[in-house]
Amino acid sequence: IGHDILIPGKLGRGESAYEDVVSEFGTAILSKSPPTSDERKADGGDDRPRIERRSLGDVIFRDPSKRRTLNKLTHPLISKIMVKRVITW
Repeated sequence: IGHDILIPGKLGRGESAYEDVVSEFGTAILSKSPPTSDERKADGGDDRPRIERRSLGDVIFRDPSKRRTLNKLTHPLISKIMVKRVITW
C-alpha cells in the first residue's frame, strides 16, 4: 500500500514537510490557482498554494537523486503518522 493512499495530503499546506519540499524543489511545483475554501478548511485556514503532485513527479522521476531527496524530506513525517495511526487503531 502506497504512503499516499494511507496518508493522503500530508505534503499539503500546514504540514512540516511542505516548507522543506518547496525550498528544495522550488515554486514551479506549486499550484498556480489559489486554494479552494474546502482546501483551506482542510489545512486549518492555510492560504499557501498546494503542491502539484504531477509537477513534483515530473522533477523527481527524471532524476533519482531528487527522488531520494524527497524521500529524506518526507519519510520521517510519513513514518510518524503511520505509527500514530497503528497505535490508535
